Amino acid sequence: MIAADEIPLPGVTGLEDAVAAMGAALEYGVGVPAVARAVGSFRPLAHRLQVVARAGGVTFIDDSKATNPHATLAALRGTTDVVLIAGGRSKGIDLGPLAQTAPSLTAVIALGEAKHELARVFDGVVEVAIVDTMDQAVEAAARRSTPGGSVLLSPGCASLDMYDGYAARRALRARLQSY
Repeated sequence: MIAADEIPLPGVTGLEDAVAAMGAALEYGVGVPAVARAVGSFRPLAHRLQVVARAGGVTFIDDSKATNPHATLAALRGTTDVVLIAGGRSKGIDLGPLAQTAPSLTAVIALGEAKHELARVFDGVVEVAIVDTMDQAVEAAARRSTPGGSVLLSPGCASLDMYDGYAARRALRARLQSY
C-alpha cells in the first residue's frame, strides 16, 4: 500500500492520522490504489504540522494551531532532535505537562507572556532560551538545531499577546520559510 516513511505528515501523530484515514476509506470500499495515491499526495492544512522549509538538513515545521499543551504533546510524540518554539498567552492553563516532551527536545525557545513559566517547566531538563519576538525565536531555534533534526513551532499557548488575530500570524510561515 504505502510505507510509513512515505506518509507526508511528520511524527507519530501524522502516521496515526494517515492510518485512521486509510482504514476508514478502505472500510467504505475505496480501492487500495486510490487510498495509497490519496495518502501519498496529502498535504496538511496551513499551520497544522506543515513542513514549511528544509535547510541545512533541518526541517522547519509550522504547528502554530497547537494552542494548548495537549496539541503540542501530540505533535512531539515519537519525535527526536527537536527545537521547540513555544509560548504566548497560557490563559491559566497548566503548562507543566509539556515537560513530558523533554526526551524529544534538544532545546526550547520560550516567548510571550508564558516564557518564564515555560522556563520553569523545562528548568534543569533541557536548554531554554528566552526571547522577546518571533524573529528572535526562529533565529535562536535555527542556531540550536542539528542536521537531521527539526524546528517545531507548536506554541502550546494562544498568540493573543503577540498578534492581533489569526491573519497576523501568517507572517510566521514566511519567517520559518526564510531558512
